[in-house]
Amino acid sequence: MKTIAKIFFIIIFLFSLTSSVYSQRVKNGTKMEALLEMVKTDLDVNSEQWVQCDWQESYATIVHKRDSNMFIVYDNGFINTYDITKTYDKRKDEDGDITREWDCVSENGERATIKLVILKSFNREKQLYIELPNKKIAYHLK
Repeated sequence: MKTIAKIFFIIIFLFSLTSSVYSQRVKNGTKMEALLEMVKTDLDVNSEQWVQCDWQESYATIVHKRDSNMFIVYDNGFINTYDITKTYDKRKDEDGDITREWDCVSENGERATIKLVILKSFNREKQLYIELPNKKIAYHLK
């Protein structure tokens, strides 16, 4: 009986230890989960046309780590990191939509722009855009 009690105590201890580590990782940042994603890989990255792209189901998780000034994107088994080099002031348009924007550098040294848009004019839905030199990625967030 004492052996079972010890095993139970060890399991509870390990569970509480892993839970606190997970909380610490999320505590210093903002965690966002994507429902859908769209990728545009046209070479003309200045084009704002997304009509040729379809939204696809996504299981991506994006973490904005404020303490290390970076974004981490976990998407389909890949991890991409973006170091923030500049943070812009929050903007609000005439519809009340809010945009936050950051200039970043990817782990490959590519320049990137990350935008978080809260669409107050459309049920407060949130979208996150990552614009790289050769592609744009849009995430529809939970």
